[in-house]
Amino acid sequence: TYLVFPGAVHTRFEHSLGVYRLAGEAMNNLQKYQGNELGIDRIDVQTVKLAGLLHDIGHGPFSHLFEHEFLPRVNPGSTWSHEHMSALLLDSIVDKHSIDIEPDYLKVIKEMIVASSDVSTAEGVKEKRFLYDIVANGRNGIDVDKFDYIDRDCRACGIGSNFQHWRHSKICTVGQTDNAR
Repeated sequence: TYLVFPGAVHTRFEHSLGVYRLAGEAMNNLQKYQGNELGIDRIDVQTVKLAGLLHDIGHGPFSHLFEHEFLPRVNPGSTWSHEHMSALLLDSIVDKHSIDIEPDYLKVIKEMIVASSDVSTAEGVKEKRFLYDIVANGRNGIDVDKFDYIDRDCRACGIGSNFQHWRHSKICTVGQTDNAR
């Protein structure tokens, strides 16, 4: 794509930084307008931002083509997913570099990363369920992961877009039932 659209940069690195930034903005807005009501603390903000930064580290070569086309042909019946691999790599990074992180904190970050996948454990989460929808929303697909690549791809490829994700983040609130689910 860089030959067809020379201004386009489609790296996982830039995308992950963008998702990290958008996750932070979403959390800052939620904390500002509903922080007390929802019990959002500094750890919640950090957890969502880290999930955004690390959500795609498990992608194989050629991204989704590897996961959805190549792997099923060479290993039929495989349940491999980049989300699951991201969680495994995160464990490996923490172990290899002796990162001092609370096990429960790490567990929540990994659950947020796999929240939209078939292997999601987030459905069992009762407290602050809405946090699991910010980076990878498996319930309706509206999340900062998509906001970043839609905005980046449209801008880099010269395709117009009237979608203003920042408006969504500014006016987004958590309703009574969202908090309980």
